[in-house]
Amino acid sequence: MIGIVTLNPCIDKSLRAPSLGGTGFVNVTDTHYITGGKGLNVSRALRTFYTPHRGITAVGGQNGQRIMDMLEAEGAPCSYIHVAPETRTITTVFAPDGQFVAYKETPEPWTDKDVACVERKLNVFMEGLDILCISGSVPPGCPKDIYARLITRAKEHGITVVLDASGEEFVQGLAACPDYAVPNDDEVAAFLGYSVTTWDDKVQAVEAMLRAGIAHPILTMGKEGSLYGCTGTDKCCEVVYVHGAIVDTVNPTGCGDSFLAGLLYGLSQGMDMHGCMAFAAASGASDARSADAGVISVAEVLKYMEDVRFDVQN
Repeated sequence: MIGIVTLNPCIDKSLRAPSLGGTGFVNVTDTHYITGGKGLNVSRALRTFYTPHRGITAVGGQNGQRIMDMLEAEGAPCSYIHVAPETRTITTVFAPDGQFVAYKETPEPWTDKDVACVERKLNVFMEGLDILCISGSVPPGCPKDIYARLITRAKEHGITVVLDASGEEFVQGLAACPDYAVPNDDEVAAFLGYSVTTWDDKVQAVEAMLRAGIAHPILTMGKEGSLYGCTGTDKCCEVVYVHGAIVDTVNPTGCGDSFLAGLLYGLSQGMDMHGCMAFAAASGASDARSADAGVISVAEVLKYMEDVRFDVQN
């Protein structure tokens, strides 16, 4: 069973406007709402593959209740941790040329009572899991080491852990050595302490995660594809470039989450790393063609898998 943790969900509100510039009133069209937060997007994509899983998320206030209602309408297998602060909204405005601006609300901090409740319920949530996916940011007031402690407990119970996070919670989470780490350039920079800009930087970032004890580090690079690392039989680090289908992008938001869902599906099916990465790359490409995060097509995924290629980089 796959378990997916989302501690900082949101309501994703999408609008379309004639342009992103100017001031004053702007008439918008195509107002659209969907549940958001990386883990909720991952769950949405996994449901497309009919993959058994369950999620847990923290919700608060009227927005939290709305997320619960929306997830239940989607048929999402999710349980809820009730916290005091109002759950955030992210409003994204799209222009006709595909450019967009996303406005992210910052919720009020969790209280000590919220933190204690969350940690208690996460411990119960892990029971019976084979794979634990920890995805996304943490809200204000949440301890930055919460992922690290969760990873440690999961590994003590023999659970495979996949970490997709950012900032200090990602850095501390890496120190607990999850089995899989899936950052992008900006997220891995927090671990390295410097910006990742050149191709050599990217390869070296994967090598650094391998040396830090991450068995399967994966660096996602959007349209450029991804890099993953492994240790060969001669104990040498190997970094592999994964590049797949080039598609017309409708909305890049959520592509990384569908990539992660493809990885989780592959792991749950016992695929080798090449198979997992091919499925992940194809899932991310399919998501790019959708207006909503975590919405993919099985037919497209199977088609795009044929275009995935692998090149050893070191």
